[in-house]
Amino acid sequence: MKFTEKTLSVLKNFSTINNGLMIKKGNVQRTVALTKDVLAEAHLDQSFPRDFAIYDLNGFLSMLSTFNGDGDAEIDFQENHMVITSGRRKLKYYYASPTVIFSPPDDLKLDSPTQRFDLVLDDLKLIQKMASFDMGDLTIKSDGDKIYISVINGQNNNSNEMNIEVDQSMDTCEVTFDVGLMKVIPQEYSVGVNDKSVHFKNENDDVQYWIVLRN
Repeated sequence: MKFTEKTLSVLKNFSTINNGLMIKKGNVQRTVALTKDVLAEAHLDQSFPRDFAIYDLNGFLSMLSTFNGDGDAEIDFQENHMVITSGRRKLKYYYASPTVIFSPPDDLKLDSPTQRFDLVLDDLKLIQKMASFDMGDLTIKSDGDKIYISVINGQNNNSNEMNIEVDQSMDTCEVTFDVGLMKVIPQEYSVGVNDKSVHFKNENDDVQYWIVLRN
C-alpha cells in the first residue's frame, strides 16, 4: 500500500488536532482533541487493512517523508508493526498500544445543524491566520438578514478586531469559540451552527469537523 496525497493530507491535519491516532480498518478515520472540543472525520480514497495505533503521528509522518525520497515507498501492515520498503531500504515501525491513544468512541455521534451557510476558502484562510495575531475569539452572528464573522481578543477591550460580512442569511443566532480550534483543511465548507457545536463539511462530505461550544 502507498499513501495517497489525500491520506497524507488528512493525517497531517489530524496531527494538529491530536498527535496520537487510532487508525481503524477501512477508509473512515476519526480523531478528537485531548480537550474534547474538536472532532474530525474523514473518508479516505484508500482503505487500511487493519486497526493500529500511532503514538507520535507528527514523528511518523516526518520519518515516512525522510524515508520516502522518491515517493515510491510501499507499506506492509503486519500484526504489531509496519514495514516500509523503498528500493533497497526497509524501515520497521512498531505500533503503539491502543490504550495510550485518546480517540473518539465508535458510537459517538454529534448532530449536524440544520442552519447553515457557505464559508469560502479566502475567508477561511484569513480567519486561520488571525489566530497568530493574539486575536483569540471567533464569533459567528446572524441578525436574520446577514451573517457576520468577527475575530477579536475578548479579554482585551482594546483588541484589534477583524470582521467579515457574509451575504447569506440564517435565523438570529450568535456563537463564540476559540479561533485556534479552526484546525480544518483549507477548503470551502458548509458551516452549520446550533447552540452546542459548529459543524464544517466540505462539498463532497468526505471531511467533517465539529467544534464543541463553551458552556
